[in-house]
Amino acid sequence: MKLSILSNLFSECWWWLLFWMFLSFLLGWLLRKLFGGSSDDNCCDELATYKRKYADLERKYASDKSNIRTVVGGTATESTANTLTGTTKANPYAKLKEDNLQIIEGIGPKMEEVMKKYDVKTWGDLAAKTPASLREILDKENPTRYRIIDPSTWSDQAQLAVDGKWDALIQMQKNLDTGKTKQF
Repeated sequence: MKLSILSNLFSECWWWLLFWMFLSFLLGWLLRKLFGGSSDDNCCDELATYKRKYADLERKYASDKSNIRTVVGGTATESTANTLTGTTKANPYAKLKEDNLQIIEGIGPKMEEVMKKYDVKTWGDLAAKTPASLREILDKENPTRYRIIDPSTWSDQAQLAVDGKWDALIQMQKNLDTGKTKQF
């Protein structure tokens, strides 16, 4: 009985139900426009801002790229290149200190401690040593542990560092494998 009353109510009043649903939707839309604003507008504003920033960066990149081409092409002076990069041309190896033995291929932090313990404290000290004298130092420290270490090129590497022949040192080290000459 109760079910038939509800079905009669909805069958006769269905258009009222649609009317109230439409009115609720319209009222919600109106309130949102009046008081809530639109999140789509904010999104579009942010997108436009990011597009402007992107365009500015693209222009700056294109400008810098053309300036670099000019410098690399040789039409600009060295001072122009330094101005563009914001640096002056300096020796990149100038910051290396003579007591940093770790620039020698085959010498790490522990081996540097061992060398300094036996008064080999600078590149000059290391360059003055022969491979045999370096082997004696390693054998004094620990004959079994340092047996596999080959100090045969350390003096030559250190001499290149003392002379400031960095390119030659790097080239020599490319042909070394942990201080030993590579076997091909």
